[in-house]
Amino acid sequence: MQCVFNMVAAGIVLKIFPQEKRDTTPHSSYALVSLSYLGAMVCSFSALHYISYPMQVLVKSCKMIPVMVMGVFVSKRRYSWKETMCVLMITAGVAIFSYKPKAAQTGETSLIGILLLAASLICDGFTGPFQERIVAASNPTSHQMMFWQNFWAAVWLFAASAGSGQGVTGTLFFYRHPEALKDGFFFCLASAVGQNFIFYTVRNLSALTCTTITTTRKFFTLLVSLVFFKHSLNMRQVSAVVLVFTGIIWETVHKHQKKQAKLAAEKARAKAEKTE
Repeated sequence: MQCVFNMVAAGIVLKIFPQEKRDTTPHSSYALVSLSYLGAMVCSFSALHYISYPMQVLVKSCKMIPVMVMGVFVSKRRYSWKETMCVLMITAGVAIFSYKPKAAQTGETSLIGILLLAASLICDGFTGPFQERIVAASNPTSHQMMFWQNFWAAVWLFAASAGSGQGVTGTLFFYRHPEALKDGFFFCLASAVGQNFIFYTVRNLSALTCTTITTTRKFFTLLVSLVFFKHSLNMRQVSAVVLVFTGIIWETVHKHQKKQAKLAAEKARAKAEKTE
């Protein structure tokens, strides 16, 4: 339902604002990246049967690391030691801030749950860099990417739900509880709006930037909530806030310096060519 809604939303945008350039990306690429996208979600949700939710949040807060590692192998990116340190600081800060000792001790943590989370992180690490590879190869627009990735995700899910019988179960659920359709609609609407920003960020910035935003959003939500409701921060949370903000500021300054250096090099090259 969610993937179909996202696909239709992207299709409407493409219909209203037709693109001059046709998307030449092979369907096999979209089929593969949609499979890894679904694999990350399925493994993450399935892990909750074997581990506690706080443990899942803690492990998933580290997904910037596999995205960076897979970016090196899949999209041939190179990261400086400063970028690596920024990622480690932000990851550590979010993990420390999200960790709740008492909540994490409730429920069992089995090897199957850990393996499922590891598989989820691997899929997360593959999805973003492979999307970057698609952009580098055929340069589709963000809405073209959104349409075809969700199209293939819907194909995979339809096949899986038809084979497992869960499609019938889901249909019967909405038939018996029609009031849930309203909640489902707003959930899908929020997903479609969010994906516009996600695909724009991946296409125009980078997969790592997108992962940084999605990883730190929960941190900022919790932080704003604590400030708004006037809750006090303990020393662990204060140290986490310092780590995250230091990492983000350092990363921003580093990117600005790289951009300025690139502009200076281009100006020097243009000046040299002009004098010749």
